[in-house]
Amino acid sequence: MDTLLVKPSNKAELTLLRQLLKKMNIAAEILSEEDLEDQLLLKAMDEKRSGSFVSEEEVMKELS
Repeated sequence: MDTLLVKPSNKAELTLLRQLLKKMNIAAEILSEEDLEDQLLLKAMDEKRSGSFVSEEEVMKELS
């Protein structure tokens, strides 16, 4: 099933949403800003993954 990310604008909204989800028996997990960045970076990496390896020389050529 897909995942829904919700970013409350304050602590009161976060608390309310957690209570609502708990009452609805919906699993919820709180992510820090760093955790969220990591997840988004992983998603971007997975989307760009081609399955083939690139040599160090090719990487350095692109970076220069």
